[in-house]
Amino acid sequence: MASIVSNLTFEELLPFFQIQGGATVCLTENLAAPGPGTGFPPATPTNIIKTSQGWSVAFQWETLGALTNLMAGQFQLNLFLEEMGSGEYALPAAFSTATVNFVSAPNVYNQVMNIPANQVPAGVYKLVVSLTFKGPLGVPGPIAAFSEVGMIQFYDSI
Repeated sequence: MASIVSNLTFEELLPFFQIQGGATVCLTENLAAPGPGTGFPPATPTNIIKTSQGWSVAFQWETLGALTNLMAGQFQLNLFLEEMGSGEYALPAAFSTATVNFVSAPNVYNQVMNIPANQVPAGVYKLVVSLTFKGPLGVPGPIAAFSEVGMIQFYDSI
């Protein structure tokens, strides 16, 4: 299964709190299992995906520091697709937003957002992801990140 890995760029403006090193986001196309006697599917570029094929975006980041023991809230993850030549395209909210509860201790977070087949029309898109911390009352806090994952072509196939 091929994938594209991109680093998340973080800003965290809290003393005694840090995001540890390699915070990443990974785009993976969900390849169908081969039928009996057909062997494995050929390796294909991850940035070219059939519209009839599911795909996923996996986030990974780690929080450290004494302040993590005193914090509470949630991380909000978002996927944005900008269609080239035609403007914005919005994935249905059920697939473009995820919420991850903050763990009040140093922690490694892993969250996968699965996008089922037939959610994105054929075209070329730029995928950008974001991560925002929100406190217990839903107010955004001083922790945010984004990544430009890159260009993706979705195409129709028989």
